[in-house]
Amino acid sequence: LSATSLGFFGMFIGGGWVAPGLATVIENTQPLLTAVLAWLILGESLGSRRRLGLGLGFVGILVISLPRLLDLEGTGSPIGIGYLLGGAAGVALANIVLKCLVGRADPLMVVGSQLVIGSVPLLAAGCLGEGGFGAVNWSRDFLFAWLSLGLLGTALASLLWFALLRRAALGRLTTFSFLTPI
Repeated sequence: LSATSLGFFGMFIGGGWVAPGLATVIENTQPLLTAVLAWLILGESLGSRRRLGLGLGFVGILVISLPRLLDLEGTGSPIGIGYLLGGAAGVALANIVLKCLVGRADPLMVVGSQLVIGSVPLLAAGCLGEGGFGAVNWSRDFLFAWLSLGLLGTALASLLWFALLRRAALGRLTTFSFLTPI
């Protein structure tokens, strides 16, 4: 519910209220939130190099997004920013839970359960807010994009992330999330 429901809901709904540059900066608070939670909850080290790396990553996102951030007209609303922060917090919390499950649960079950259970509230919200399945143009192109994003961009990426959590500290891995906008 945290990663899939809250994370995707916050990211996509918030992205509709906030300019892309600002949305990117806000969404990229997630690695910082994850690293702090990993330090507080999991006791992971947050040494000076890791703090520097997280800080530089965030500054890099700010520099990339700065032109859009300086255009104050229409860059965002407090509601959109709230959705984005909620989504970032949801993903950060999910990362902590996933790290706790590493080695204790089957990766396919964890990722599959996360995606199936988390998709139910999103499906309900989509049906209520967007007019249900009838509002979707079920074309061949749509199905291809939907399956590609769902299977490769979400399911496979989540499975690979879970596999990486076995091999490294969460605070270290989450730093690479700053590469997403690139």
